[in-house]
Amino acid sequence: MAGRIKPSVECEIAVRLARDLPAIAGHYTADSVHAAVGACMASIELCDDRYIDREKMGVPTLIADDFYNVGCALGPEIASWQAIDLAAIAGGVRINGKEMGGGKGGDIMGHPFAALAWLANLRAGQGLHLKAGAFVTLGSIVNSQRVAPGDRVDIEIESLCRLAISVI
Repeated sequence: MAGRIKPSVECEIAVRLARDLPAIAGHYTADSVHAAVGACMASIELCDDRYIDREKMGVPTLIADDFYNVGCALGPEIASWQAIDLAAIAGGVRINGKEMGGGKGGDIMGHPFAALAWLANLRAGQGLHLKAGAFVTLGSIVNSQRVAPGDRVDIEIESLCRLAISVI
C-alpha cells in the first residue's frame, strides 16, 4: 500500500461465479443470483481514499469513480456455501491484534447476494453481463479501517475463513 494517500482495508464477503449472469436488465434479485454462485470466500479489500470528505461526494460519484478499490486478498473458496446463512454470519477485523470492528453478512444491503444482484442489474442496464469465473467482492461487514506500512490485518468471517495480510 506504499504510495497510497489514505490506505485502508475492509472485511468482505466475495464470490466466484460458476455461471454467467446475462444482460437482462432489472431481472436479478438476491434470490435469483444464488444459482450462479460457485463459491463464497472471505476477502480483504485493499482501499485508498483520496477525498477530503468522501461522505459529501455522493454514492453515484463514488461508484462511477471506482474511488476506493486498490486490490484484494481472497481466502479459500467454500464450494459448499449453500448451507451457510450468509446474512447471519458474523465477522470482524483486527489490526495489530486490536479488535477494530465487527458485523454480519446482512449488513451488506440486507444480504450479500443483494449486492451481486445490484451489480448484475447495473451491468445488464449497460448491455454487459457478469461472466462465469469472475470474482466479485460484495461489500464490507465492517467499516473501513485505516492501515499503515507494517500493520498486520486479520479478518475472520464465520463459516468462511480467517485471512491475514501484512501491509507494505
